[in-house]
Amino acid sequence: MKRALTALLLCYVLANGPVSLLAGQQDQKKSANSMNKALVKTEAMPAPAGFESLDYLAYKEKYKEFVLMDISEGKAVLYANNNPYFFDISSGAHRGAKEMEFDDKTPRGLYYACGSYPSKLYQFFIRVSYPNLDDAKRGLKLGIIIQKQYDAIVSANKTKGIPLQNTSLGGNIGIHGPEIIHTDNETYILATQFNWTQGCISTNSWNIEYLYKNIKKGTPIIILD
Repeated sequence: MKRALTALLLCYVLANGPVSLLAGQQDQKKSANSMNKALVKTEAMPAPAGFESLDYLAYKEKYKEFVLMDISEGKAVLYANNNPYFFDISSGAHRGAKEMEFDDKTPRGLYYACGSYPSKLYQFFIRVSYPNLDDAKRGLKLGIIIQKQYDAIVSANKTKGIPLQNTSLGGNIGIHGPEIIHTDNETYILATQFNWTQGCISTNSWNIEYLYKNIKKGTPIIILD
């Protein structure tokens, strides 16, 4: 996987120029913080410039707290404590909704946060409840999983637990921070520059720290195109 990420990074650098470890990070952080602070008392306002695809107000009455993600636009919002927090994301290296393990695709649908923990590789990891009931039904129908596995996934989803992670549907999907790659001459951060993950959702370091502190277990996670 490390070689594959390095290859993707090199392709990006060749097309867009170097991605320094610190270049632009502070300016981006200041801009993001200013944008979100400005929205603290304006939760009823539409999404700010660049985040128009996130119609989070449509979910505000249904869910007290939630995460809404637009994979195709690379944008997301956490709505919690009556405030929206907007942030950039990247997703799976391959297009389309996740179908099975090792396809490097990000799931689409309604999920929930089912645990979080510090991560040596990604700073923090917030687990997403993939596979959900729709994934399990599809897997059973196509013969990707057996009835016993289907039943276990259904049971976990009903109790907001961690669904079975070791089936051919895949697992270990989450929201996490950037990965740092060291080469012979440079150090790079893989965060939101392009879609590079194995199916997870990646964001910048200050965003994942905020999300880790504010996403509660059971929080709905809506992942859309």
